Amino acid sequence: MNDFTPGRFLSISETAELLTVSVTQVYNLVHRGELAAMRVGKRGPWRVDVSVVQSFIDDQYEMARRRALWHQSEFADSGAI
Repeated sequence: MNDFTPGRFLSISETAELLTVSVTQVYNLVHRGELAAMRVGKRGPWRVDVSVVQSFIDDQYEMARRRALWHQSEFADSGAI
């Protein structure tokens, strides 16, 4: 099964640009395991699959949605609304 698409892999700097964060922030996400990436060779450059970036973005939106719902339920329980 050949699932290769040209332009499928992004460099760390391209990933940072796409997420509008710093290169350091992307390295931190990768090293913490929050953003899956692979290294090309033993000491080569890191690459991030475009689909991984999209999944990361989707997950961040879902987490934000859940936080918003949680905060709404906290206010509802306190009678503040």
